[in-house]
Amino acid sequence: MGVERGRRLSGQGRAAGHGGLSPAPIELVFRGRAEELARMRRALRGLIGGIPARQVVTGEQGIGKSRLIAEALSHENVEGLVIHAGRALELDSERPFGPLIDALDLRRTSDQPARAAIAQLIATAMRRTGDAEQRREVQERIGALVRRLTETVPVALVLEDMQWTDGHTVMALAHVLAECADRPLGVFVTRRLLPADCAIDHLFESDRPPFEVIDLDDLDSEVVALLAHDFLGAAPGPRLQRQIDDAGGNPMLLLAFLHSAKKAGSLSQHGDVIETDASVPPAEMRPLVLSRIARLSQRCQDLLTVAAVIERPFGVATVAAIARASVVDVLADLREALAARVLLEVAGVLSFRHELVRLVLYEATPMSVRAELHRQIGEALQTDGGSPVIVGHHQLRAAELGLSAEDDECWPSDPRERTVLRWELLTRTERAVALLVARGMSNKEVAARLQISSRTVETHLAHVFAKLAINSRVQLAASVARAQASSAENGAAGRSVDETELLGVAEPRRERRLTSA
Repeated sequence: MGVERGRRLSGQGRAAGHGGLSPAPIELVFRGRAEELARMRRALRGLIGGIPARQVVTGEQGIGKSRLIAEALSHENVEGLVIHAGRALELDSERPFGPLIDALDLRRTSDQPARAAIAQLIATAMRRTGDAEQRREVQERIGALVRRLTETVPVALVLEDMQWTDGHTVMALAHVLAECADRPLGVFVTRRLLPADCAIDHLFESDRPPFEVIDLDDLDSEVVALLAHDFLGAAPGPRLQRQIDDAGGNPMLLLAFLHSAKKAGSLSQHGDVIETDASVPPAEMRPLVLSRIARLSQRCQDLLTVAAVIERPFGVATVAAIARASVVDVLADLREALAARVLLEVAGVLSFRHELVRLVLYEATPMSVRAELHRQIGEALQTDGGSPVIVGHHQLRAAELGLSAEDDECWPSDPRERTVLRWELLTRTERAVALLVARGMSNKEVAARLQISSRTVETHLAHVFAKLAINSRVQLAASVARAQASSAENGAAGRSVDETELLGVAEPRRERRLTSA
């Protein structure tokens, strides 16, 4: 397979270097996308047989667009196909013809006179902003160059991240497609969901024959499990599996999370299982996740912050009430978040598409802002007749984060009810620690039982004391007893303190701490 000037393709199998993240130390086996891969390979087989191909691969950031194309082009049956690959950059609107310059080596230093001449013409045309005739000449020469390339061999023109490209590139590409309509030319384009309206979209809408659209959605759970096993070299334990599920089938989020957790030293191996002792996503994930919503409008980002603090799936009326706005006022922002696939809607209920994004967005919100939002959410839900448990949960969160709500008249006076509401503040691991300590176990014994370090037990226990508003193990035992007594009367609360679910973990084994390569 010949590869002329351009970038080598990469994608799904590597935790891309976004937001300070280092690449994963291994290249993973390609997983999933069987139907999409078959469609691309059919187009490539036709291209080698002389049939033009036009495909655009769309999807959110990190969903595997580049890796899909790389996998399709790595097939042995594409021998003899010459590939020209380029990529648009976010600032390419200030670099006219940028992706084509990279893909076709249109530089004045080129050893091929025709390409060097086009490069010189581009430089001249861009200096004379009013000379439309010279820009048309650039388009014609690029079209003629590509046509000459296809006279001897089939050619694949791979242009990635074309949501950033400029209008000059789009017009030149349209001319190439017209010039090579009967030639063995394949044009394969990748495009993210954002920005929602960009120059390249006009080509997809108006060109005939049209581009075939391959829209990539989340990977299914079985493929995600295989990818996680490929990266870890072993099966994830229950706690780690829940956090892996939070990545929601986005391979870049998944692999970046695993790489960050490994680098942070929060993964340890117990026999043939990898487990984590962390309860929140690694801090290193924050820049990557925030970059996913950075290009949304500020109003939409603010709405997503509110949604992150709501925590549970929510309705449009709920978020509008919390924002003190009408449904119409928040509709445009919700549509933007849905179009970007940050939120999804199922049966009229909204939630984050990737729970990992919600968790990171929640942790990135200043504590004082979180506290005030929890207070306002509690008030809005109480006014709307929401569940007392959920209302109390937000009131407790507000209190935990610094707002004094102890004297609020809406707090239950019964100690058992108040304990159950406070219990809702505890994470799953904190509940397990609390139950074991209430049984009389020492920190060292709890650490061995849960397969975490004694220092981690101390940290969890400090959080438990703060959230339950107690300061001793004796008080903790009494608090757990009240919660368990209440659970006998209330099935929902009983699920919060279910010892079988929380404590059904393996006996202690020798552990091996995992570190990044």
